[in-house]
Formats: sequence, structure tokens, C-alpha cells
Amino acid sequence: MRDINIEKRKNRSIGVTVFGWYFILQGWIALGQYSDIGIFALIFAALSACIGIGILKLLRAAYIGALLLSGFILVFSLITFGYCLVFVNTPYTIDYSLGLPLAGILVGGILIFFLTREGVKEQFDKKNDKNFNNNTDEEI
Repeated sequence: MRDINIEKRKNRSIGVTVFGWYFILQGWIALGQYSDIGIFALIFAALSACIGIGILKLLRAAYIGALLLSGFILVFSLITFGYCLVFVNTPYTIDYSLGLPLAGILVGGILIFFLTREGVKEQFDKKNDKNFNNNTDEEI
């Protein structure tokens, strides 16, 4: 079993490892920071941690989940940014209220850009998945 982990580690790039740990830490931070919104924070924290662990294991489902979650972060941040521009009128509050949506736009954009690179997509290819059965022509 140890050989499989070493082999998988060789196929995983440093960028994938960094973003895998990013998703795990994002879940912990969301749980601590937004615990007052209850079940939503708990679901987001669990989902983010599961995606992070799956990315570290190079699972295709985690790759798709990371793309969907990054897209959600990007869209939600764009909506919040637009809302702040339209409905927040004083310059003092604009300075402080645009920081978080801009950070979300930046992080979501970087994640989507990174995850859609050809080398990263190949790491999550089904051919590299040890649990994927390559003998699809066999009858069961």
C-alpha cells in the first residue's frame, strides 16, 4: 500500500498539492469564521475539506467539485461586487466593502485558471485513477 501512495505522490504537482491544502484550510476557516450562519457553514466546511482531500488523492470527482466550487465562489463574488458598487454610496464604505469580493474574484479566477491547464487536467485523468476499471469491453 505504501508503494501506491509514493507512486501517486510522484504524479501530483506542487501546485495541485498547494490547492488541495488550500481547500482543506478554506473549510476550517469557513467553519470558524462563519459559524453563526449554522448548517451552511458546516456543509461548506465539510464539502471543501472533502474536495481538498480528494485533490490530494488525485480523484476526478474532487477535480470536478473544485471547479464547481471555484465557479460558485467566482459568481457569488461578482454578484457581491456589483451589489456593493450599486447600493453602497459612500466612498468610505466602498473601500472596505469591495475588498472581500475582489479577493473572491481573484481566488476564484486563479483556481479556475489553474485547474483548466492541460497538465493539471492530465493528473486527474481517469487513466491515472487506480480505482477506475480500464477493461470496459469485458462482460460482467
